Amino acid sequence: MAKTAKKGTWGRALLSLFGSILFIMTIRWASFEPYVIPSGSMIPNLLIHDFILVNKMAYGIRIPFTKKWLLNYDQPQRGEVVVFRSKDKDSYFLVKRVVGLPGDTLEFSKKGDMRLNGEVISFAANDEAQAWIMQFIDEYEKEEFAETYAIFGEETKEEPYLTIREKDIERSYQGPYEVPDGHMMVVGDNRDNSVDSRSYGFVPLENVLGRAMFIWMSCSETLEGAQNVCHPAHLRWNRIFKRVN
Repeated sequence: MAKTAKKGTWGRALLSLFGSILFIMTIRWASFEPYVIPSGSMIPNLLIHDFILVNKMAYGIRIPFTKKWLLNYDQPQRGEVVVFRSKDKDSYFLVKRVVGLPGDTLEFSKKGDMRLNGEVISFAANDEAQAWIMQFIDEYEKEEFAETYAIFGEETKEEPYLTIREKDIERSYQGPYEVPDGHMMVVGDNRDNSVDSRSYGFVPLENVLGRAMFIWMSCSETLEGAQNVCHPAHLRWNRIFKRVN
C-alpha cells in the first residue's frame, strides 16, 4: 500500500509540474512575453536594460512555432513600438517603431526630419518634453547628453512621441522609401544611432510578434554574469510600470 501511495504521489507531482510548465509556455506563446532592451537605438523612450512586456495577442493568434495566423484581426499601426523577428534570423528579435505601412512613402531630410506621404511630421520638442527625458539620464551624463542630442517629436499617430538626433553632424538625404504590400517600415527613435529599415529594408508584417506595452523592470546595471537580471542597487524606479509610447 505504501509503495502504491508513493507512486501516486510522484505521479501527481510530475503531472502538476508538467502541467504548470505547459501552462506557462502557452501563456508566453499566445499572450504576453517579456523582453529586455539590449541597445540604445530606442532612446529616449526605451533605455538599455528596460525590461518590457509584449502583448502577443495585439494583432492575432498564431499557430504555435510558425508565422501563420490562426486568427488575424489587426495589424501594426503607425507610431506603435513592436517586437519582430529579424529578416535574416528567426531566433533574433528586434524592437523598433513602425513609421510606414503598405502604400506609404517616407523620406528623411539632411536635417533629420521625417516626411510621411509628402508631409513633414517632425517638430522641435518643448521644454516640458526635454525635462521629461532628462529625468531618466544619469546625473554624470546629463551635460554630455544635452550637448550631443537634440530632442524632437513626431506625429504618426494621435499621441506624439519623442525622438532624438545628434547635433552638428552631416547627414545625407534618405529616401524615398515606398512601403510594399505585406510589409512595414521600422526605425529607431535614436535616429542617428539605429540600424533599421533604412539599412536592412522593409520588414514583412508576418514577422511581427507583438506590441510593446509597458516597462515592468528597469536598471542602469545588471548583475555580473547575468545580463537579464537587474542589479538591486541600480534600479530605475521611476521607469517601472511606465507605458511604452
